[in-house]
Amino acid sequence: MNAVSGLSLRFKLPIWGAILITVTTIMISLAQTSSIYSRVRENIAANALIVARSVEATLLPALANDDVWQAYQSLAWLIAIPQPAHMATINPSKLLVVDADQRVVVSTRPKQFPMFTALKDINPEYARVAAALPEKSLPALQEIDLPDTEHLYFARRLGPDGATLIISYPRQLMTARFSAIIGRGVVTGLLTLALLLPVSWYWGRKISLPLVDMANRIRSLTGIPPPKGNSASRSRQDELAQLDNAYLWMLQELEAKQLLQEQVVRSERLAAVGQLTAGVAHEINNPLSGMLTAIDTLKEYGQGDFRTMKTIGLVERGLVQIKEIVGALLVQANAQGRPLGRDDIEDIRVLMKLQADKKHVNFSVTHEMPASVPVPATAARQIMINLLLNALQAAPERGSVTLRVLATETTLEMLVCNNGEPISPDRLQGIFEPFFSKSRTGLGLGLWVTYQIVSQLQGRIQVERHAELTCFSVNLPLVTSP
Repeated sequence: MNAVSGLSLRFKLPIWGAILITVTTIMISLAQTSSIYSRVRENIAANALIVARSVEATLLPALANDDVWQAYQSLAWLIAIPQPAHMATINPSKLLVVDADQRVVVSTRPKQFPMFTALKDINPEYARVAAALPEKSLPALQEIDLPDTEHLYFARRLGPDGATLIISYPRQLMTARFSAIIGRGVVTGLLTLALLLPVSWYWGRKISLPLVDMANRIRSLTGIPPPKGNSASRSRQDELAQLDNAYLWMLQELEAKQLLQEQVVRSERLAAVGQLTAGVAHEINNPLSGMLTAIDTLKEYGQGDFRTMKTIGLVERGLVQIKEIVGALLVQANAQGRPLGRDDIEDIRVLMKLQADKKHVNFSVTHEMPASVPVPATAARQIMINLLLNALQAAPERGSVTLRVLATETTLEMLVCNNGEPISPDRLQGIFEPFFSKSRTGLGLGLWVTYQIVSQLQGRIQVERHAELTCFSVNLPLVTSP
C-alpha cells in the first residue's frame, strides 16, 4: 500500500481506477448471482407446483383403482414433453409416489425405484429425504433442501390416504446459470478496464505534470533545489505531497524572511536612535558641564539673597536631571571589567530587597553559578538592576518578583519575572525603544539602556508571558580569555 501511495499520479490514478473497476465488477456480479440464485429457486418451486397439479388429475384415479401402468404414464409424460430451449434446464429429473408407509408406489424410473421398496432403503440420499418428510399433513408444496446432495426435492400430499409425490431437480441448474453470469461479468470487467485504463493514464498525466511544475516553481522561490528524479525521497511522494511540502517550505521561508526583516528594521531604528541620542548627548554635555561649574562657583562665592539662591538651586537640580538623562543615553558596556561573582548577586538581592519591602512584594533571588563567570560585572549588575526596578514597579501590592541566574559552559542566563499586569502585544513591539514607559514617573530609558548593554555584549534579551507571569530573559555569552 505504501508503494502505491508513493507513486506518481499518472501511475496511481490508473491503478486505483483498475482496483475500483474490478471491485465494482465483482460486487455487481455477486449481486446479480444472488438475484439469479433466488429467481432460479423460485422458478424451480413454481415448476414443481405446476408439475404436481398436472399429474393430480390423472394420477389420483389411477392410484385409487390400483392401475400402476396408468399411474406410470401420468408421471412419464411430463418427463417426455419437449420444452423450449430457455425452459429445458428446469425440467424435473425424477418423479415418484410413496404411500403412507414411505414405500414406492410408482416412479418415472422403475428400475432405480422398485415398487414397494422403502424410501430409506433406496440410497443414503433418499434416506435423508425420508427422514425430512413430516408425518403430519403437508402444505401445498414443501421444499426439502438437503445440504451436500445432488438434487433439490419437493413433496406434495396427493390425497387423504397418505400418498406423497416427490419431485427432484438437479442442482446443476443453478451452477450453469451462475457460471454464465460470472463469465459475462468477467468479460464486462475486462472490457471496461481496457477502455478506462488508457483514459485514467491520460488524465493522470494531465493532472500530475502541472502539479509537479507548480511544486518546482514554489521550491524555486524558496531557493531549495527539487529532489532528483531518481531520489528515494521523491519516489515516496506523489505530486500532491510534493506540492504540499513545497508550500510548507515556502511558508517557513517567508516567515523567517519576515522575522529577519523585522529584526533588521528594529536594529536599524535602534541604531539610528542610538547614534542620534549619542550625538545630541555629546553636544549637550559640554555646555551642561560649564553651566554646572558656573552654578557651583556662584553658590561658593556669590552674595545673592534668599530668593536668588533658591532659584539657583532649582536650576541646578534641573541641570543635574538633564545630566543624568544624558548619562543614560551615553551608556557603554566595558567588556574588560572585572568578572561577575556571587557577591554581586548578593548585593543586588540586598539592594532590591529594600525596594521590595517598601511595596510589600515577595522578592526572591536564586542562582546556579561558580564563584565568578567571565562577564563584565558592572554591565551585568546594571542589566539586573534595571530589569528588577521595572519588575518591582510593574508588580502589584503584595505581588511577587523573582530573579534567577544560571551559568552554563558558554552563557550566562538571567530571568526576571513578575506577576503584574500583562503587556499588550502592540506594546511589546516597541518595549525596548527609548522613552517607552507605562509609568508616569519613569523616563522610559531603563529597558532601552538594558537593550543597548545586552547588544554591546553580543547577547540577547526577550520578553514573554508565561501563565500569570511577565518574564524578561537575558542570555549573555561568556567572555573568552585572550
